[in-house]
Amino acid sequence: MEHDCWRGPNNQSKPRRIANGGYSHHRQTQHPDYKGFTQEILRAVIRGNQKGDSFFTTVANYFDAKHRSDFWENVLFFNFLPRCIGTTEDMFATASDEIHKAGSARFMRIIRAEKPAKIFVFSTKAWKHCPLIIQEE
Repeated sequence: MEHDCWRGPNNQSKPRRIANGGYSHHRQTQHPDYKGFTQEILRAVIRGNQKGDSFFTTVANYFDAKHRSDFWENVLFFNFLPRCIGTTEDMFATASDEIHKAGSARFMRIIRAEKPAKIFVFSTKAWKHCPLIIQEE
């Protein structure tokens, strides 16, 4: 199982696409992990219903977005890790080497398929495991 990427509905129309990356989502212990987890989170962020997680607000503020939706509807977003590794009770969980390898492969697969003009990685945990990227023709 792997989370699908968030593709903001306005992302395709922009001449310069931006990809943002985090490390991993965290879920409530009683809630299952599933492919559409990222899309559900981003829809909640845009509606203003995502509470208790400053990551998405901080990233939008970094780009000086006046409204969350102005930013998140115009970007590609995915986490480095393909699935949740922690719960809200264990928000500082770190993935195993095997999951980090899967994250590196996921990262490159998404970047090659989506071809964003810019990539921002908003996670020191993810950055340590990101593969080197050589600009492709």
